[in-house]
Amino acid sequence: MNQPQYGEKAQYGPNDVCYRHPRSPSFTLCQRCGKTICVDCQIQAPVGLLCPDCQRELQPPVSGQVARKLRTTGRRLSSDSRPIVSYTLIGLCVLLWLGTLNIGALREALIYAPIHSTPFAFEPWRMITTTFLHATAGPYHLLGNMVTLLLFGPALERALGKLRFILLYLLSGWGGSIAVMLWSLTSINTLAFVPVVGASGATFGILAATVVVYKRLEIDARFLLVLLAINLGIGFLPGNNISWQAHVGGLLVGAVLMSGFARGLTRNSRAQWFVCGSVILASFALCGLYYLLVQGSIG
Repeated sequence: MNQPQYGEKAQYGPNDVCYRHPRSPSFTLCQRCGKTICVDCQIQAPVGLLCPDCQRELQPPVSGQVARKLRTTGRRLSSDSRPIVSYTLIGLCVLLWLGTLNIGALREALIYAPIHSTPFAFEPWRMITTTFLHATAGPYHLLGNMVTLLLFGPALERALGKLRFILLYLLSGWGGSIAVMLWSLTSINTLAFVPVVGASGATFGILAATVVVYKRLEIDARFLLVLLAINLGIGFLPGNNISWQAHVGGLLVGAVLMSGFARGLTRNSRAQWFVCGSVILASFALCGLYYLLVQGSIG
């Protein structure tokens, strides 16, 4: 008999070599194509050992792998209970504050004035970028907003989820910029050129949203209401150089958005997106109306 018996030492034949390494004898076959593969070429698979060619053919395209990894990463981030967005917003605000202290051009590139919502200097993205800026005269403006975001942001982020919390912050800040924009109509040739930093508008939206949550959960919100009233009132004091318009705009948008989000969390999930979409559409409509009104007003 040519075949070795049980217990006898088998001799490698001329075909018992790896198809990729002819000098490496082997009896191991690929479970898919049957080619002989050496130890260096063996790839463990659920069905056994595969050769590199079969393993490559079984893998999805690179685009499919990237899309799958992005979906997996997205699900992991969305299910993460850590307040990543709150901490990221705080870090971004601090970094920009430090940057604007030393780089004047950075502040000038991000700050908002109502003129940037007009055809004369149309840069509407500043209505959002300014929501990450703070006064550079001292750290108190930054400190107050960041403490507010640190105290109330994580709880809201866990309750709403990361996407809705980001929308709450950005749309509240945008609402503050819109309030500043609309107020400039009272003296368009002067107020349209006054720049403002709008981080307080976003944090007022966070505070207003927290009040809405407290009310729905029947938690005593008197302390928070007093805090809101004091901070809002400070903006009306003469000589403080504080944009109370941004505070009011952020507060109103934050309260409206949170009312929709809270309703969606408990009853109808469509209601929250209807409210969010309505706020966005109304904001665009107001910006468009302002653009048209001042087109021939600034001399």
